Amino acid sequence: YGDMYPITVLGRIFACACAYFGVATGGILISILVDRYQRVYNRKKFFPE
Repeated sequence: YGDMYPITVLGRIFACACAYFGVATGGILISILVDRYQRVYNRKKFFPE
């Protein structure tokens, strides 16, 4: 909530890198989940049980 934050330049660079890494990881995870969902959905759509 802003109580603790990096003060040094190296700390700020590290914090930015961690933030970008977290956003990228979340985006990759979401894209993988959506891709798998679409594969299952399309398989059931074309080959109904």
